[in-house]
Amino acid sequence: MNEDIIKKSKDLLESTKSTSLSERINSLKTKIAVMSHNKNTCLLCDTSGSMNSFVVNSEDNISKRAIDVLDNVLKNFVGANIYSFNTTCKKVDSLPAPGGGTDLAGAFCTIKSDSIKELILLTDGQPDDEHAALKAAQKLKINIIYIGPAPTPQFLIKLAKITGGKFDSVELLLQGKNADSVLENKIRGFLNA
Repeated sequence: MNEDIIKKSKDLLESTKSTSLSERINSLKTKIAVMSHNKNTCLLCDTSGSMNSFVVNSEDNISKRAIDVLDNVLKNFVGANIYSFNTTCKKVDSLPAPGGGTDLAGAFCTIKSDSIKELILLTDGQPDDEHAALKAAQKLKINIIYIGPAPTPQFLIKLAKITGGKFDSVELLLQGKNADSVLENKIRGFLNA
């Protein structure tokens, strides 16, 4: 991770050598504004075992896992509060390997204990316990982007409605090479609404 930061710093330094001080200041102001906007954002990401499914690019037959598409997209939300959940829930910088169940109730309890009131849930399926998840969702506004295959679980639509959130879906498996950009645009749409 430190090597990645050093490389990005060197790349940024190289890219600024040919720009004026005024341009560099404006660029920095823009980056700070983006980070400030994202700091109040909570993205709750499903990392259960089902997120190991593959998204196939039919044009060049290259495939990647749904979890990798999601992790790649999250890198564009610098400063956002990113939480991963499966059997447990925790704040993360990048998403762990998928595994375990889908303890949505436990995730909501963790989010609330961190004083978060609104979130964007990115998931590909059903929780382990719908009743417990609905109970734990009280006092949260939950916007949901369903990223699994059709049909959409009706529970997720109900959860968004009950909590005053919005619902949208994107079937990653059908997006091919556009999966990253389609998902990123859906998230940005919720953030800018």
